[in-house]
Amino acid sequence: MKKMKILDGSNKPCPKVTVIILVYNSLKWLEPCLASVLSTDYPNYEVLVVDNKSVDGSVKYIENNFRSVKVIKNKKNYGFAEGNNIGIRHALKNGADYVVLLNPDTKVDSMWLMNMVGLGESNPKIAVIGGCQYDYEGDKLDLDFVGFTGKNQELNNDLVFKKPLKDFYLVTGILGACFCVKKEVFLSIGLLDPFYFMYHEESDFCRRAKMKGFGVALATKAVFFHQRHWLDKKDMSSKIKYLICRNYLIFILKDPENEVVYNLKSAFIWTNLRDIFRDIDKNLIFRLKIKTNVLLLTPYVLYKRFLESQKACYL
Repeated sequence: MKKMKILDGSNKPCPKVTVIILVYNSLKWLEPCLASVLSTDYPNYEVLVVDNKSVDGSVKYIENNFRSVKVIKNKKNYGFAEGNNIGIRHALKNGADYVVLLNPDTKVDSMWLMNMVGLGESNPKIAVIGGCQYDYEGDKLDLDFVGFTGKNQELNNDLVFKKPLKDFYLVTGILGACFCVKKEVFLSIGLLDPFYFMYHEESDFCRRAKMKGFGVALATKAVFFHQRHWLDKKDMSSKIKYLICRNYLIFILKDPENEVVYNLKSAFIWTNLRDIFRDIDKNLIFRLKIKTNVLLLTPYVLYKRFLESQKACYL
């Protein structure tokens, strides 16, 4: 195994990293994404594409143009959570020390992995690490990312007052477009909850990790560039709108730090008071559908919450 210097200055064996890129009809993003990932300045990593039954020629394009990239071809679209879980299981089985989940509509800086893994190696308690997200052109921090930093007041202040950023900040969660996880986390808490399908599963995962004592951090020097092409609510499909709202309510219901009754109350207050819910879809029928479905799903969600408190799930 090759040697490298990690951030703490020591000469350690280079941990093996598996970069998982989940693909679903992502052909137009693949060339810049894979080209940048394969130019990463890190000596011990592999790239694994998991395809969720694309019909736009994504798999054929990868096989013809990026032959060093391994591809897993799913028989159906499993969504973000279970699609990535399939890749994570493969990575752990094949000796990965770190697993990185990366969206296909991203590009990465050459030192992104070195900075994330370096942070994990020099800080044993930090086990879930996110990258610093810029817009796709690399001109400025992504707007969603800037809003997310409010969960760490020190980071938020440093950005607002344009202070030099620290190498890392402890945060409550990581955006799912790019995050790095030590294998010990998966062995302790399990994988992503497939019930979410897509949206909020990474927040759920980070919360479960923190409950088990793992540190979650943002590595500010691990830079990547994300094309947030779906953010315009006018272009969102009804399914995406539904999943964004439903899954946030499920995330509230599963909160292990609060009593069940408190979570139920918080979930339904959120549907009435939160502007984001009304902004996504002002249709009263849509909002009633969300509330009704969440109420019907509550027993199952609470059962999952119990299972997660007892043992690792979704392995």
